[in-house]
Amino acid sequence: NNNNNNNNSNSKKTPNYLAVGAYDGTIIIYDPDTGALLKNLEGPTDVEWLSFHPKGGTVLLAGSVEDGTVWMYHLPTSKCMQVFVGHQTGVTAGAFSPDGRWALSASSDATLRVWAPKTGMNKHVFRFGDPQTTHNTNAPGLTSMATHGGVDQQLVMVGAEDGMAYVCHIGTKKLVASLRHYEMLMGNTNNNNNNNNNNTANSND
Repeated sequence: NNNNNNNNSNSKKTPNYLAVGAYDGTIIIYDPDTGALLKNLEGPTDVEWLSFHPKGGTVLLAGSVEDGTVWMYHLPTSKCMQVFVGHQTGVTAGAFSPDGRWALSASSDATLRVWAPKTGMNKHVFRFGDPQTTHNTNAPGLTSMATHGGVDQQLVMVGAEDGMAYVCHIGTKKLVASLRHYEMLMGNTNNNNNNNNNNTANSND
């Protein structure tokens, strides 16, 4: 996994970084202009994804599938500022909100969590799957995330293993839409048609 902050509008004042994470938990920071290795950071058990803060580009998020945590670093000082703990299983995707106010993380435990970066507090949890179950361990896990949605850029979409996509507004903390992937729907329809044909054939024997 790699990420860089070279689109930062304050690049003359703030150094550019290229971050590379590995499944052994290593995070390596490079200078993207020269390719020079700047520093190594101690991270979580593994690194599944990385994301820079949108303002300044010196704060980095790193998420782990193995231990279900999200780490936040201040790159100039090489310090870990926060470790966000709360997911029951692996954290598969994450990012800062476009305004930098929140850290977001999606997990295979079927939740999208909203964190306060300064305090490390979990401010809200979106739970997907069976609405009657508070902690639905059998719900399909989340695998992806997209941010910057809507006029106010507060819409976040997450994708699940069963082909569902959920659109959430992190400002109002409401689920806006639940969308089923077309191919998944068609695949289920075809399977049902095949089952119906088989049942008809069996009944005629």
